[in-house]
Amino acid sequence: MKYIFLILFFTFQINVFSQSIFVDEDFSDWESIDILYADSLGDGSWSVDFQDFKAADDSLFLFLMLEVTHEINLQNDNDIILYIDTDNNSATGLAVEGIGAELEYRLGSRYGSVRLPGFNDNIHHQDIGLVSSPTVTSSVFELLIRKDAAFSGSALFPQEQIKFVIKDLASGDMIPDETGGLDYSLASGAGGEIKEFSIEKEDPEYLRILSWNTLYDGLFEASRLPHFENILSATGFDIIGFQEIYDHNGYETAQVISDIIPPATGTEYYYSNIEPDIICVSKYEILQSFAIDGNGAFLIDLGEDYDNRQMLFISAHPPCCDNDVQRQEEIDAIMAFIRNAKEPGGMLELEENSPIVICGDMNLVGLNEQLNTLLTGDIKYEGMFGPDFDPDWDGSPLEDSKPSATSYPSSFTWYDEGSAYSPGRLDLMIYTGSVMTLENTYSLFTPALSNDELTLYNLLSEDSPSASDHQPVIADFSFESPNNIDETSEIPTEFELKNNYPNPFNPSTIIEYDVKENVKVVLKIYDILGREVKTLVNKEQAPGSYQVNFEAAGLSSGVYIYQIRMGDFSAAEKMVLSR
Repeated sequence: MKYIFLILFFTFQINVFSQSIFVDEDFSDWESIDILYADSLGDGSWSVDFQDFKAADDSLFLFLMLEVTHEINLQNDNDIILYIDTDNNSATGLAVEGIGAELEYRLGSRYGSVRLPGFNDNIHHQDIGLVSSPTVTSSVFELLIRKDAAFSGSALFPQEQIKFVIKDLASGDMIPDETGGLDYSLASGAGGEIKEFSIEKEDPEYLRILSWNTLYDGLFEASRLPHFENILSATGFDIIGFQEIYDHNGYETAQVISDIIPPATGTEYYYSNIEPDIICVSKYEILQSFAIDGNGAFLIDLGEDYDNRQMLFISAHPPCCDNDVQRQEEIDAIMAFIRNAKEPGGMLELEENSPIVICGDMNLVGLNEQLNTLLTGDIKYEGMFGPDFDPDWDGSPLEDSKPSATSYPSSFTWYDEGSAYSPGRLDLMIYTGSVMTLENTYSLFTPALSNDELTLYNLLSEDSPSASDHQPVIADFSFESPNNIDETSEIPTEFELKNNYPNPFNPSTIIEYDVKENVKVVLKIYDILGREVKTLVNKEQAPGSYQVNFEAAGLSSGVYIYQIRMGDFSAAEKMVLSR
């Protein structure tokens, strides 16, 4: 069955979406969506107790949000079944709780069945384009399903009216509690948005970091190498962190990269490898390398291009699957290494405000506490790895780039048609937001790129899934951060959002604001219809006067709104982009 869906996936080009729901572990976009069903609390059990259920859709995807009262893993160890009556006819499909379900999917067992005219068989995630998020334990989950899925010539969603039933076989809990299902009307032809990304660096001064699990030395496999060549030629890099290069060393890897992207005249690529599978290739000198329980830390001199900063770059590949203890230990060890590097007297003494990046295939498929450790420095096994600490230089958590798959409403970085597990975000790019500004990020999923994009960058639709089951994760950073405090100015006595300048503008404008006390600052841009365009600031900031540059490349002329939130203070202003 996977081949039927594969043809649909690779030939249907995705351009725009209007429904601003993204399956990316950020549930704030659901706040504007009404609750379709609020389940009674306490009618479940220790296994599952349903809470809220929401649904939304656009021209291509059905989006679902399911909330339960305590944390579970949606792709493992549960008996939750999703039923959808896709033709709104109780006389067809599987009879269950007063509906006739054409689609039945057992989320914890990772398979389902479809009952349509001319087709009645088991299916898996790839047959309906199912993506669920997050892959770790949570009490809230997002799912998407492709509305254009078809089987033996029969459309899975033949009409607008559908019905839902969700059951947990272990606890007996059900949505809705009454028979007859939940009614929902699919949108007809709604268009929409994707998250912005730039395959190329938009500014040569940005530092581009790439992380890629090559799937068992795929970079050296003759049949897969052309796909790596296409992708690396299209994206470029400054620093690469590779995982799963077991049988080749750093020198051999750097030679392959040099053949694909020759270094600038008179220069060479620097490289280092940490057993068993971590390799770093860099345009900038690698001063020191450290092994951290099989993961690699590299001190890199960024040179005059970046004011002679030294970066601590960590490429990691903790163990997969049902191995939460060892995975947590390795992540604890990584964070303990960072804590010690920020303190005097260790094997590595970082200069204050040195940028730190952690990337790699983290295999986060179990407990969510491992991601929490990476972001907050909350070390679980303190007896082995020492106390908790604040990992960013300003005492805040580290930032999670959350790269979205290109031209797709999801942040998955791992995709395997042959696996029972649906696509998920296993690869991370985490950084010190106090000293680095994330300018651009994405995971390159070539099947979703338009024909024009593929042609422009000399890519093939099959490049990313043919190279590896992991997509390359790319992030561009700037260091001359516009969010830096003006230390010569007096500390403001009030929160204030100031007028941008110039206004009207093309293509960029400066936004200034004052912070009177330590507070989390969120500065976002919206279009005139209220759709979010970009987040410029999302972090704790100290008292001071700040300015941030808004680059409107790729946006159409018109009125835009910039809104700031600082604690209880909120303000918004208009600005005009005039092409």
